[in-house]
Amino acid sequence: MGVIVTINAAGIASIKDQASKLIGKILRDIHSRILDLMRQPKTGRVYLKGKKRTIRHQASAPGEAPAIDTSVLWNSIRTSQSQLQGVISVGARYGVWLETGTKFMARRPYVEPAVNGVLTQLQSAGVISSFTRIDTRQGLGD
Repeated sequence: MGVIVTINAAGIASIKDQASKLIGKILRDIHSRILDLMRQPKTGRVYLKGKKRTIRHQASAPGEAPAIDTSVLWNSIRTSQSQLQGVISVGARYGVWLETGTKFMARRPYVEPAVNGVLTQLQSAGVISSFTRIDTRQGLGD
């Protein structure tokens, strides 16, 4: 007894195309969630800034996503995708320090909760069966 399996190349291309679309949607959802977290009201210290100290700014408290101040961090968050791989990058040099914290500053995570939130949503919808939560408290690596 034998089994013959024929793979239709067009079917594989269709699966790759669907996977690529899903990866693109996941990237957009994570990017959107990061920005939503940064938009949320903050409970940190309030201070005046600017040359004449007339601009009121409320900073983020430890554990909150960073407050929007100069928009450098906000504008540095980018997504890129090859067919079956997606990348979210933060170009602002201090972005990793906000995410992981330093010995002088508690962490203000914004990438980790966004990624975990989107993956949890996909798991609840049955799109993925399981995932390992990212935890940036251990550092992001090299």
